[in-house]
Parts: sequence; C-alpha cells; structure tokens
Amino acid sequence: MAGEVTDPKAKAVLAGGAATAAGATLAAGKLASKKKKPTKRQPTKARSRHTVNAKDTKIKTAQMKMEQLQKIKDQKLDRRFAMFVLKNSEPGNPLLLHEEPIYLDDNIIGKTTSGNYSFNYDKNLSFGYIKSDLSNEELQDKNIYIEIEKKKHPAELIIKPLKLHNFKNI
Repeated sequence: MAGEVTDPKAKAVLAGGAATAAGATLAAGKLASKKKKPTKRQPTKARSRHTVNAKDTKIKTAQMKMEQLQKIKDQKLDRRFAMFVLKNSEPGNPLLLHEEPIYLDDNIIGKTTSGNYSFNYDKNLSFGYIKSDLSNEELQDKNIYIEIEKKKHPAELIIKPLKLHNFKNI
C-alpha cells in the first residue's frame, strides 16, 4: 500500500506514547532510562574508581584552608603598608611620584608606591611600604623623611584612615 510505514522504528514513533517511544529507542540500541541523581558515595568520574564523600572533602578542604591561613597569620610581617603626609605642603611642590625612598633618620626603611597633593585634605599624601620593627605609634615620634628630587622632606605617619566609616574589623 502506498503511504504505509514499513520501518519498525517509525511505526513506534507514530504510535505515540511513552512506552512505544522507549521501545523505539531500545530497538535503536539506546538506553531509554532516566539519569540517576548521584548519591553521596557514588564514585567520581575524574579518573578515579574510589568513592568520595562530598561532605568529608568539603570539611577537609576547609580545615586545610584554615591551617594555611593560620600559618600566614603566625608569620612575622616583613613589610607593611603606610600612609604619609608631608609636613610642609603646597600644591605641586614638591611633586610626589612613586618609588621615592622613605627614611627613618638616616636609614632607608621603605619606598613610596604613589603620592600627590590632595585638594580635599590640603596635604601632600604619599603611600608606601616600610620595613621596620617599630610599631606605628613608635614611628610617629621618630623623624621620618621622604626623599623627593634628591631632597629630604619631613613627613608624618598617618595611622587612622582619612575618611572614617563604620567598617567591620576582622
């Protein structure tokens, strides 16, 4: 007969219904099962045949991270970030750039990362890293200089932030 479907796969699809469609896919050599949700002890597919408990691995990685953070916290700081203000400030005089040496009396204790005149605070601000065993409070009482254009300019260490907000301390 003309127009009659002879292919068994096509007949199954035309008949409709979930059972016949599943039969058609089985006839084609494919599995017609639903994908199973992975259980907690199902082996991972990443080149491993061992079972992995996701909950245990999360706990172990969190413990490892905490141990690493504790090691970093226990290390002594070799340098720290600091903010400075030149005591004699004028706009553009001296012109603060970067990589300027920071002196404690006659010894270099660090270098600046950036600096410029701030019109908001009417001060020459400079930021940099210093290496010193003295605390910030002790450094405030000492003679700190920033060498700009081969001339030492007296500077003051700023401990408090320029603009205070209610931030959480960690």
